[in-house]
Amino acid sequence: MVLAGLWPEDVNLNLHVLGAFLIMGVGNAGFVLAGMIRRDSPIGRLRPLTLALSITALAATWLMFSHRTPVLGYGGMERLAFYPLLCWTVIAGIRLLRRDPAGSPPPGAVSRAELRL
Repeated sequence: MVLAGLWPEDVNLNLHVLGAFLIMGVGNAGFVLAGMIRRDSPIGRLRPLTLALSITALAATWLMFSHRTPVLGYGGMERLAFYPLLCWTVIAGIRLLRRDPAGSPPPGAVSRAELRL
């Protein structure tokens, strides 16, 4: 994000494209892998949303880099390739910060009593 932000397309096209590729190519491929996380993990409940958003972002990335930009145009396709990962990061962060209403620890957490043994 730093590369694409510090060097806009009209200032340095090569660094901007490198930054965009790292975000959209590598980042969205990792995003798909995050959709395959175990259901009992802290963000496992987000698995259906993660898969849907990541596949959308990866398809938009492919369409954008192959210069097939139906309906949305190049700029719209660029945003569709980038924003799902950003939105998911915010949603996952909120999910991780939320506490269980019953006060029970998350699955797999170690209690203080277990640490003393």
